[in-house]
Amino acid sequence: MVEFTSEHHKDRVQHMVFSLNESTFASISPQTMYVCDSETGHCISGPFELYNYGEVYNACFSPDGKHILLEFLSIAVVWDIEMGEEQFQIEGHHFAFIHHDGRIVSTHWVDGRILVKFWDSSNGALIPNRLLEVNDVAVTQFSPDGRFLAIGRKSEDVIELWNLEDGKDPRQFAYPPGKLSSLHFSPTSDTLMAVFKEEPRHIYLWRCDTQEMVPFSHDFDYDPHVVHSPLTNYLFIR
Repeated sequence: MVEFTSEHHKDRVQHMVFSLNESTFASISPQTMYVCDSETGHCISGPFELYNYGEVYNACFSPDGKHILLEFLSIAVVWDIEMGEEQFQIEGHHFAFIHHDGRIVSTHWVDGRILVKFWDSSNGALIPNRLLEVNDVAVTQFSPDGRFLAIGRKSEDVIELWNLEDGKDPRQFAYPPGKLSSLHFSPTSDTLMAVFKEEPRHIYLWRCDTQEMVPFSHDFDYDPHVVHSPLTNYLFIR
């Protein structure tokens, strides 16, 4: 076991995220970020001061592991790990790296519809947009590999899975009546999970390729925090 400790974190750690090859990880608090070697736990880049940006909502590494994207309220900041500095900022609400080509994808709200933007990850330049004609949206979530966008509808009891590569109509996943709390993909982007708000709270799983519901459903009397194991088929729920 490798233990990472740092006297420099000014407050509690909020996020821990690994690079794709798991050789490095980022430790993120509301004010600072460290990038560390996974085998030794030693800091290899940072600390980066984050207090000027606000609360970090999410983070992910670029496919090559050289950059990390930090998601804030309405912007994302891309850090160059080797140079130890901010590379650029982009606007949006949710973000992901597209693994096969390294672009960045983001969502935006325009007159009740979802606008998906693509960005050049080397310089932050905007690439032509694609407008998804989707309204009545409750929640959205990108898959970890950036290929899919899952959209939960408010009134139709359906989750739409958009393939951002082929531009075809989305696949639909029907669910029992209820208010969606959040959507989650497995690390390999082959399973989609939905968490619901009402008590008792439910969790449902679907296979993305067949749209079949995985035989897993459970009731919770609290708002669960769910994490997929990156190397196994286990879910950790607390």
